[in-house]
Amino acid sequence: MPPKKPETDSLRAELEKSLGPAEWSLIRKQMPKDTVIVVAPSLELIEVALAVAKNEESRVKAWIESGEITKPDLDMLSSWEKTQDRTFLCVVVHPFVLIQKFGN
Repeated sequence: MPPKKPETDSLRAELEKSLGPAEWSLIRKQMPKDTVIVVAPSLELIEVALAVAKNEESRVKAWIESGEITKPDLDMLSSWEKTQDRTFLCVVVHPFVLIQKFGN
């Protein structure tokens, strides 16, 4: 594996600093903008955020094709609406809001 570039380390630190929990009631406000991306628990949220921020097309495309990152579907939205206090791990990579199931 090649050594990390300093700008990647800096970007990772910035993303990690902004990473945190967010309730569905807050995330829901982003839905009309169609910018919410669901990241599978099998992936590290920061790694996905880095790939999106660095426009690593091949990695992102592979995750999309495998279903590991996706837009919320109607079943997800329906479930989340029933539990407004559901919490997600969240990081913003403008204009996207990447979320991942957090806790139970």
